[in-house]
Amino acid sequence: MTDSAGSLGPDTELSAAFLDRVTGDTPFLQRWIWERQVDSTQRLARERGATDGPGLLVIADEQTRGRGRQGRTWFSPAGAGLWMSLVLAPRRPGDAWPLLTSLTALALRDALDAAAGIGCGIKWPNDLNHRGRKIAGILADVGPPGMVALGIGLNVRQTDGDFPAEVRGLATSVRIASGAVFSRGALLDGFLRAFGGWLARFEAGEDAAIIRALRGASLLLGRTVVVVREGSGEEVRGEAVGIGPLGELVVETGSPMRQVRLMSGSVLRVVPPLEVAS
Repeated sequence: MTDSAGSLGPDTELSAAFLDRVTGDTPFLQRWIWERQVDSTQRLARERGATDGPGLLVIADEQTRGRGRQGRTWFSPAGAGLWMSLVLAPRRPGDAWPLLTSLTALALRDALDAAAGIGCGIKWPNDLNHRGRKIAGILADVGPPGMVALGIGLNVRQTDGDFPAEVRGLATSVRIASGAVFSRGALLDGFLRAFGGWLARFEAGEDAAIIRALRGASLLLGRTVVVVREGSGEEVRGEAVGIGPLGELVVETGSPMRQVRLMSGSVLRVVPPLEVAS
């Protein structure tokens, strides 16, 4: 099902025919919406999910109010990245759904490695990093009832000079990391295929395999971290020693050897610091 017609921006592969094909080949999607410009794909995904149900891909060429965690702005210029949301009704109880954020990061990691040869790690709770610089972020919102909206922002075509001054040198893109300009359509196709595989494992209850993969991809394990717990604002300091069954970060605080499981929060400091590409 198509909701928008005509050219889908400067990438000729990201066309109506292409989106018809990839959604037709993807068991968890039935329809798509493309917008040249939208405030937030997450906002539109939740709105349309409430009326039309799950199985929806929302993708935009540009977001004017792209949203990250804790109300942060996600810089989403026209034609520069994949700005999208998926509305799904996973076949698992809702108390297992927090794992979907990490599962999405694993799928993006696989897609970038396969399509562009870019090796990435996961910086808990929702960032995908290449050599210490953020290349993608994931945002999960529960709702409408019985559904989850997964927002994905992947920087594809930016150069260093394209990023706002406040994130320049901290953010990266597929173009910067690989030295080449890649098709957004090819990256979308690779992500959806990888995500479908991980989603099938999640719905089959293969949580142990997912957690093993998350531990292998984690950039924080074995490092000393300072994390601000979301909600309370409490600072937790200690060594990141594990990933919990829902994707939580397990921190050994040493006071006295107390383990804290963090479902969400903001990482203030990492020691030794993550390597940042020059």
